[in-house]
Amino acid sequence: MVVVDGPHIVVPERGDGSHFHAGIVPSGFPGRQSVRTWFDSELGQYVLAREQAWFDAVSVDLFGFNAMQVGHCGVESLRANRMPHRFCGGLEEGELRCAPEQLPIASQSLDLLALPHVLEFSPHPHQVLREAERVLRPEGRLLITGFNPLSLWGLRRSLNRHATDWPWRGLFIHLTRLKDWLALLG
Repeated sequence: MVVVDGPHIVVPERGDGSHFHAGIVPSGFPGRQSVRTWFDSELGQYVLAREQAWFDAVSVDLFGFNAMQVGHCGVESLRANRMPHRFCGGLEEGELRCAPEQLPIASQSLDLLALPHVLEFSPHPHQVLREAERVLRPEGRLLITGFNPLSLWGLRRSLNRHATDWPWRGLFIHLTRLKDWLALLG
């Protein structure tokens, strides 16, 4: 069992008796090195700076006790937030290792959940959103970033459909589709 500084964060099993699978890396999740290499590139640094500024501006005034970022911990989406318990689930040493589709987190225990580019690389993006809904408190906040398929990024991806490197192999999800998925969850 992983111990995280804060109450009600990690539990050994779900309420229905099934166990969480901490330590599992989802099959669609890009390798640690490919993500790091891309974010170290000039283009990656450009995207990282824009996303970091957005996360900082949006999360700075969100209040609560527990905040979690799932995946791509290099983005540091929680750095400007002032919640006392902030942690990242990812692939690096010292992080809570978890699959975004099956978080080892108690139901309704998070005030803030950040998913930077997680939906694009999950084999089950609907399940990721269901997990987000499960772990967030009733007034909790969900922050999602991703590449727009109707942008120049999406055009580049569509012109290079057989790319195997990050981020071009991801499933770029249109904002309208994402809003529909979220509306189904309530």
